[in-house]
Amino acid sequence: MQNIDAYRLKWIAVTGMFLNHVAMALREVVPFALQFPLYAAGGLTFPIMAFLAVEGYRRTSDLKKYLLRLLAFGLVAQVPYMAAFREYGFALNIMFTIALGILLLLLYDRMKTRILFGAIFALALVASMAFDWAVIGIIMMLLYRAIPGESKRRILPGVASGIFYAAFVGIAALNLHRMSSDPGAEELVAQFEASFMGMEMLLPALAFPVGMFAAAFLLKGYSGERGKPMKYFFYVFYPLHLAVLAGIALALGLADPSALGL
Repeated sequence: MQNIDAYRLKWIAVTGMFLNHVAMALREVVPFALQFPLYAAGGLTFPIMAFLAVEGYRRTSDLKKYLLRLLAFGLVAQVPYMAAFREYGFALNIMFTIALGILLLLLYDRMKTRILFGAIFALALVASMAFDWAVIGIIMMLLYRAIPGESKRRILPGVASGIFYAAFVGIAALNLHRMSSDPGAEELVAQFEASFMGMEMLLPALAFPVGMFAAAFLLKGYSGERGKPMKYFFYVFYPLHLAVLAGIALALGLADPSALGL
């Protein structure tokens, strides 16, 4: 796909996010045959969002206002986020991931001592384990800023991150299979199987890199043009759709109201 503007990229990212979140929040009732395409659609989302966030960072006239908007809507979205993804453990939502990435880009551009920046980035990697997309998120954003050559900058972060993600899922699955034969590891195995890393979720989890590779293809065709404005649409849609999914989960009896503080 050639000559695709930011407006269309955002719609693709939002659609992929929604489909993926349906699979995650309602996985008990979503047919297994649908999980692979839904997760693959979700893999499209963050590479596109990360790339456009870096573009926004490079072009914004008010970085402070940009960061405050991310943090404000991140706070609004956090409760719906935790309610929708109650089974996956605590994590800060994607708004916080992008905000952390933007702060790191600012340090990358302004700090003259690369050793010091490396130390800060290493600490950020550890901290990012409590964020959505964990270490992959901020690494991808830095790659979208640092890689020289426009074509490589658009393609390599998504491809490299997809390969890393697939390798991580594969290694985790092999370890889970090995631990499943150890009677002393029953509790740890149960914790794995309660998350998307359970063996029954291996195929959908491996679908994510498919979407990430597809995102690299789409970004290659980015025209550099903004297209129609949709400045606040994503900020509003993000917490709203999470709240709706959490409500559906409650209505279907897939979530315990007391676990959500209700």
